[in-house]
Amino acid sequence: MTDPLYAGSFEHDGVSYAKSIFWGNGVYGPNTWQMHKMPIKASYCDAFYTACMDDYFCGEGDFWACSADYKADLAAATAEEEEAALAAAKAKLPDWALVLIIALAVIALLITGFVTFIVRKEKQGSPVFTQFDAKADRSPAATA
Repeated sequence: MTDPLYAGSFEHDGVSYAKSIFWGNGVYGPNTWQMHKMPIKASYCDAFYTACMDDYFCGEGDFWACSADYKADLAAATAEEEEAALAAAKAKLPDWALVLIIALAVIALLITGFVTFIVRKEKQGSPVFTQFDAKADRSPAATA
């Protein structure tokens, strides 16, 4: 008895084929994806099972349900990224605040350099700031 699905014929590239040749022994039948009498090592099957035994499949087990789940997850992830980018943009300092911070850092660096210069001169014995009279007495014209 022939399945009505395989009754009749069909045409492909101008050649007519009987549908009945695609029914039967696993080579042309509805299970053409199966590897009939294909030798596979038991160690390979065991390794494959061990590698995949904790895996889960999405959807109801078919490609289209899995694709729908993937698209929904991708849309959710994109929405989360956009929200994070928006929050980061709101938390950004205004440009004038950034310029002010840089200017204050430069001023602090200059003050630190100036204080370091003064302390170094004091330790060398030639202070930058002395009494005006004492400096006038040390001039070469006053000693001559």
